[in-house]
Amino acid sequence: MNNKDEIKAYKKAINQNEKLLDKAKEKYEKDKAKANLNYIVFKGEDCYSEDDIRALYEADLCTPREYDKACEKLEYQLEQEKQIRTEAYYLIEAYKLALKNLKIELEFLMEEDKK
Repeated sequence: MNNKDEIKAYKKAINQNEKLLDKAKEKYEKDKAKANLNYIVFKGEDCYSEDDIRALYEADLCTPREYDKACEKLEYQLEQEKQIRTEAYYLIEAYKLALKNLKIELEFLMEEDKK
């Protein structure tokens, strides 16, 4: 195989890996959405932010201690959401690594081709 064919093949591989990476990212976002970790139920209400919890507190529906605990729980839930590890998460990492390596190799081939 000559350099031109090899460069063409690497470019095609990079393109295909980028498409796979995009699909994995979409899947990961769906997985995170399914986990429903971006809110808590507090006093029968879905609370997505500290403001939602504060509104219940200001309406005298909870004590200061309950308010603090609910805020801590929401903060914990939101932190957990950031750390979800699914198959798609690991696919993303693998595709990123593969793309990095393919791009390095392509760069090398293109430099060689210039000589």
